[in-house]
This record gives sequence, structure tokens and C-alpha cells, in this order.
Amino acid sequence: MNDIVLRLFTDYVVPVLGSAILVVGGYGIMLLNKKLKNEQVKHALSQLSIITKSVVENLNQTMVPMFKEKAADGKLSQEDIQALKNKALVMIKSQMQDEFLDLLAKNTIDVEQRISTEIESQVIRAKICSNGK
Repeated sequence: MNDIVLRLFTDYVVPVLGSAILVVGGYGIMLLNKKLKNEQVKHALSQLSIITKSVVENLNQTMVPMFKEKAADGKLSQEDIQALKNKALVMIKSQMQDEFLDLLAKNTIDVEQRISTEIESQVIRAKICSNGK
């Protein structure tokens, strides 16, 4: 009787339990990888925001006054705004780590559009702050 129970246990229960442990372990590893990937994406987006803020502040202090001085009415033209945005885009991409840009691109994020949106957001914040002074 004990031999039958032992044989049933070793032939059926142990493999089933082993398989269940492997499945649960694999699922746990998958969840950890997903969480890690999400954290990396969050970190990349945070870096993008920090770099964009710095670049916009830099351009507001250096290039914007130069463009305004050249303009007859002291205001930026659409061409000036586009030139500043293009300059910001190049500066941001050069300061971002390639692995962050790749990570964002691999996660179905349109990197160009995301950077563009981030630039516009920082410009708006800068305008609000300068109007509030």
C-alpha cells in the first residue's frame, strides 16, 4: 500500500507540482521584468523632462533675446519659433542617453512627438513664470 502511494506521488504529484512551481516562477519573473521596464520608461521620461527644462531655459536666456532684438516689433516670428524648436530638439537629443531614446522608441512612444510636446510644455511654463513675476 505504501509503495503504491509513494509511486503515485513520485510519478504524478511531483511532476505536476514541479510544473506548477515553474509556471508560477516564470509568471513572477515576467511581472518583475514588466515592472522593471515600466520603471525604466518612467526614468527615461523623467530625464527627458529635466533635460528639456534645462534646454528651454538655456535658449530663453541666450537665443530668444537675440531673435527678439533682430525683429522690428520685438516679437518672435513663426520661423524664429520653429528655428528655436528645432535647435531645442537637437540639443535635447544630444543630451539624452541613446539607451533612453531607444527605450522610449521600443515602447511605442513617438520620441520626436514626445520631445516636441515636452518643449511646448516647458515654453508654456516659462511664459507663465515670467508673466507671474
